[in-house]
Amino acid sequence: MGRQWEREYAVAYLQARYPRSRHIQGAPLGPVPQEMVARYGMRTALRMGRGLRPEADLLVWGEQELVLIECKIFKWLDGLSKLPTYKGLVATTPELEEWRSWPVRMVLATPWIMETMREAALVGGVELDEFVTPEAHEYLAKLNSYWTSEAKVAREQRQRARALLGLE
Repeated sequence: MGRQWEREYAVAYLQARYPRSRHIQGAPLGPVPQEMVARYGMRTALRMGRGLRPEADLLVWGEQELVLIECKIFKWLDGLSKLPTYKGLVATTPELEEWRSWPVRMVLATPWIMETMREAALVGGVELDEFVTPEAHEYLAKLNSYWTSEAKVAREQRQRARALLGLE
């Protein structure tokens, strides 16, 4: 498995913006399948059903508010589109029952913001937080290098080699 760039970015964001706040990284949201609860009990169902529920990158307990955070280095639209859904799931999340009456703020952390992002965030009620790290720049540079002529030639050479070896 390769480097988990966005997970590292989320940890850096959390340390910079919410260093002492209670939080969950990879916060499961939404109801637990009732069949599992009936069969195994709530505690076991919560553990078993974790992979069946969507997860916010970060959930932070602020002062009298919950903050749902998506950290996206490149695919900002994924973060913007997920956050309103996640916010809607807070009310059905068993682990958050105690805080259901709290307001929920949605934040997209990203190393760059352009006008299209601002407009989309405004429509969805999402705050944008420009957060830059050297690792985010490194990742973006790596993505951009994919389109260089050198990278294209190298991909073509790998494809030819795979074809000669009968791997395609």
